[in-house]
Amino acid sequence: MAKTRKKKKFKIPLLEVEEYAKILDKDIFELLGLKNISAKKKKRLGNKIARIIIDRVLIRLDSMLKGPELAKFKYILENNSIEELQKFFADKGIDIPKMMIQEAIVLKAQIVQFVSASATQNK
Repeated sequence: MAKTRKKKKFKIPLLEVEEYAKILDKDIFELLGLKNISAKKKKRLGNKIARIIIDRVLIRLDSMLKGPELAKFKYILENNSIEELQKFFADKGIDIPKMMIQEAIVLKAQIVQFVSASATQNK
């Protein structure tokens, strides 16, 4: 009997609806309390945040794709063929921009929770 992988559910941190609206309206630097840092530091931190989001999307893709699909995806990824990668996602019905947005929202919500918890502990 073939071993099947359980599908991981997309988890969103539990916050009040109003909190999500606030999160969507604020940029990540404002949420971190770093609105006034230099452009150079913002760029470096922005690149690190983007890398986290990309890694999260890759983890989701790894759990979505199986066997030959996963092997083909890794091959295309390693050979840097953007056109092939776009075609692969289109053929599989995978919406990468949507996944990136979802992961960015989750990351922002997690940052808000972390900052709120830290502020509460420091009182």
